[in-house]
Amino acid sequence: MRWTQRVISAASKEWLNSLGYEFRMPEFLLVHGAPKNYFEYILDKAGAARAFAATDAPIVFIGHTHIAEYYGLEPDGTISHKHFQQGGQVVLEPGTRYIVNVGSVGQPRDLNPRSSFGLYDSDKRTVDIVRFDYPIAKVQEKIASAHLPEALARRLLVGR
Repeated sequence: MRWTQRVISAASKEWLNSLGYEFRMPEFLLVHGAPKNYFEYILDKAGAARAFAATDAPIVFIGHTHIAEYYGLEPDGTISHKHFQQGGQVVLEPGTRYIVNVGSVGQPRDLNPRSSFGLYDSDKRTVDIVRFDYPIAKVQEKIASAHLPEALARRLLVGR
């Protein structure tokens, strides 16, 4: 964070500060960590239950934990959960609400070093979690040349 504060331009900082903590559309909500508790980590079903209670959004897209996974609030109140360490697809069932963590493009933390992102198709009612390789060695070189902690570069190889 200190490194970013040193290198970020004033214009970029101003733009970032102008953004809201939520982006809401009728059928989904985008937040960093959790609805209303924007930097909370959703790591288990209890955390997902708190997040579901904080919003009425049918689908919540998050990324704070950098772990590709989803939680589903079933019509009977139970919460389902599935990891997408290798990618995969969520078929959005009618009546079920979802919290989908799309993972991370640059620092996945689910023991898979490949990048991860989500592709939402509102017509098909699916979310595809896509995993792909990226040039980790080049990123590690950039981390070293920026004099960032070596641990940040090492963790990229193991996705942790």
